[in-house]
Amino acid sequence: KRTLPANHEYKRSDVDLILGYYWKYAGQVGIDPYLAAVQSVYETNAWRSFWAGRPRRNPANLGVVSKSIGLSFKSWNVSVQAHIGKLLALALTDRQCNAAQKAMVRKNPAHMTIVDRGSVKTLQDLNGRWNNLASYSSKLLTKAKEIKG
Repeated sequence: KRTLPANHEYKRSDVDLILGYYWKYAGQVGIDPYLAAVQSVYETNAWRSFWAGRPRRNPANLGVVSKSIGLSFKSWNVSVQAHIGKLLALALTDRQCNAAQKAMVRKNPAHMTIVDRGSVKTLQDLNGRWNNLASYSSKLLTKAKEIKG
């Protein structure tokens, strides 16, 4: 169900395109596309944030340290794969990844610097790992429920 809010910059067709990439790629490598999309919506205030805007297209504050330091992507196709790659890198070590998962992990330009490889087995394990919030997983669950209505 695609009922996520659009913003002043992204039209409904853009939102559908972005979400389509989550459904195209996430399931192929064992990531829940709904959870990844919810995380993107949460991290970017429904793609209203500075880093989600064009020309940056950063779906989940990947590599963002400040307003001037973060990762930018040439397309949402590329950036969504980078996001999924980071989720995979946190969930699996290289030894645990199959070929498709390894390829997706490498789609994240910062994959070599992810130190908590294989440490996220449950949603709660994202607490303090994705960002510094100890209650990160509960905030994601709240956003997921809000989106579902």
